Amino acid sequence: MLVQVSRARQACYAAPVMMNVSVDRERMRKLVSGLAVLASSCFCLRASAEGIKADIEVYGTLLPYVEYMDTTGGTPVSGRGGATQVPITAYTGFIEPPRLRMTQGTSNIGFRGSVDLLGDDLKVVWQIENGVPIDGDFASNTFASRNSRLGVSGNWGTFFFGIWDNPYKWATLPDINPIPAGFVADYTAIMSTPGFNVGALNLSPGYVANAVPGPSPVPRSNAAFYRRDSNSIQYWSPQFYGVSARVSYTTNEFSRADRPASTGSPGLPTISPDVFSGLLSYDNGALKLRYAIELHRDYFGLSLLGGSPGGTLSNPSSQDVAQQGLASYTFTFSDTLATRIVANVDYLFYENDDTVPGGVDQYKRAAFYGLVEQTIGKHHLWAAYGEAERGTCSLVGSSSCSTDGLGARMMTFGYLLRLAPSTDFYAAAYQVVNKKSATYTPFPPIDPQPTPGANIRSIGIGMLYRFSASTSTSP
Repeated sequence: MLVQVSRARQACYAAPVMMNVSVDRERMRKLVSGLAVLASSCFCLRASAEGIKADIEVYGTLLPYVEYMDTTGGTPVSGRGGATQVPITAYTGFIEPPRLRMTQGTSNIGFRGSVDLLGDDLKVVWQIENGVPIDGDFASNTFASRNSRLGVSGNWGTFFFGIWDNPYKWATLPDINPIPAGFVADYTAIMSTPGFNVGALNLSPGYVANAVPGPSPVPRSNAAFYRRDSNSIQYWSPQFYGVSARVSYTTNEFSRADRPASTGSPGLPTISPDVFSGLLSYDNGALKLRYAIELHRDYFGLSLLGGSPGGTLSNPSSQDVAQQGLASYTFTFSDTLATRIVANVDYLFYENDDTVPGGVDQYKRAAFYGLVEQTIGKHHLWAAYGEAERGTCSLVGSSSCSTDGLGARMMTFGYLLRLAPSTDFYAAAYQVVNKKSATYTPFPPIDPQPTPGANIRSIGIGMLYRFSASTSTSP
């Protein structure tokens, strides 16, 4: 046993060795399993050798979802709504054919843990997580591409650096979905997005330089408010009489100094894109209350919603602000019978400092979403309704700005069977009804993207499985 421990310690402290190994799938599976066991053993042996308490957990969520979906009612040019922010060329009336598609939702695998430094007064906390494209679609899931961090925690709260869900996103993430994960039929088709084929989730974690309108959801990430941001610095407070807070700052790493004009190209002004996000929570048994606010500076979200290109001499800066409130209450009648009611409202505001007459310099809109969930033992039934208002806009100068036809509605019905705490089977049906100029879409969006006025209908089934294995050592 002492020889095995000694060898394990030598493996832990040995310098990295470069290997070029060609293995089949079975050998790869065994290799990955062995590395996971070795990593856990090394972690615990190091902690034991240093006389400290440490924990490590390997965890994951798998969430495949198969849906049948189609679109109807795309607005032709002859029936266009006249919204100033939607060009006439966008009204094609195209209807995409019905299809089956599979999505991965928030499938992930990760490693996390803590190391005691001063007991409950000070611990090192860490996490490394990345997505799992269980549907087989290509995804840029590099290591630590999801919630990953390094920081410290204690009785005074938690402070860390990394890539993580913003507090604004956390206001709704754990408190609305009956399914304990994010998936295509949830509220993000309506909430935290202004429409215009902008996915509420930012596929690119952080500021996207030189973003321009287009079919891909990636450059549209600058206008999204349901964010996981890189270069994030966060603090979470402990709870006092049910009240707690989270704040974050996304650094202005992509700042740019003035660029004087050169032959054939215009000059560019200074920009300093960053994000402030905050959440105030109150939890008292069955009652949950949330208020969140987020500010994006020099992200030029409006430039993706019909505004002029951002970061130019005529449009040198911007600020976009989102606010939301959430209330949730659970009526518990017995150990097997409960009713949960959730209400969520948000208000999005986009503003460019545009100086060109006739350019869209402001857009704002409100939205709400409500959900009722009935639990009967292992069975969960829910119904939800959300609506985004058309909002208002303004132009540089005295011209009028129209938002005719920019609103949308969403209806969802779902059923979930929880056979075990780790295993769910579920089915959901939803419909997004866009007004004649609107393009609200579920996430991930349909490809090709829906045209103005197209309604999206879907019915599907899915499964959720969560796993976890942990180990710890004491001094």
